[in-house]
Amino acid sequence: MKRRASISERSPRRRQSMSSKRHNPQKDCLMIGLQNTGKSVLLRRLKALEASSIDTASRQTVGMEREEISFLGTTYFFAKYGSKMLANWNKMYDSSSTIIFVVDITNSAQIASSLSEFEILMEDQQLEGKPICLAFNKNDQEVKESTLEYYYEMFDVEFHQESRDNFECVSISALTGDGCKKIMNWIKNNCVPDRRSSRAEKLKPLPKVEKVKSSKFSLFCCCGKK
Repeated sequence: MKRRASISERSPRRRQSMSSKRHNPQKDCLMIGLQNTGKSVLLRRLKALEASSIDTASRQTVGMEREEISFLGTTYFFAKYGSKMLANWNKMYDSSSTIIFVVDITNSAQIASSLSEFEILMEDQQLEGKPICLAFNKNDQEVKESTLEYYYEMFDVEFHQESRDNFECVSISALTGDGCKKIMNWIKNNCVPDRRSSRAEKLKPLPKVEKVKSSKFSLFCCCGKK
């Protein structure tokens, strides 16, 4: 009689995938920013930090874009929201372990709007203690050092760094990859598993079951306390 193949033999890829998920728990990272700040390109760059070039073609994000990125043995789940979903940004704060706010430092006409949204973000009480990274993107283009220093002062970077232990500000180029590894290292040091992943640990234990003897028959009853 021919031996029936085991589940692991029939589905080696599935077994390997399940094993990988057990050893590489997903983490939750939220990326937000106004239109054309380079969020889509930044996601591609974070996924290919060592690549000499990446696909820079992008279109405006209408809803949400998702991406899984592996870094030093851990898989991180990224959710990117564009300016079209600005009204819904705060609905994602609670389910996110870290937040990356992207600013285009070459778009002087948009800086004031970015600052306004950033201040709303930092003043949100539900984000107290939440790791936040301010990413000044597109430093590969010609930007005067004095201009960048002015933006640091405008966004009150020094104050936030002193008042928050897990706040970070980085100058990056999603196009060339400059500074992008700092973001992943920051995420690695600050990202914690989504609270939904530990839901099972928070469930109340089932009531104990005792066997009750009877002269005629045996029955089971739940003896858990309310």
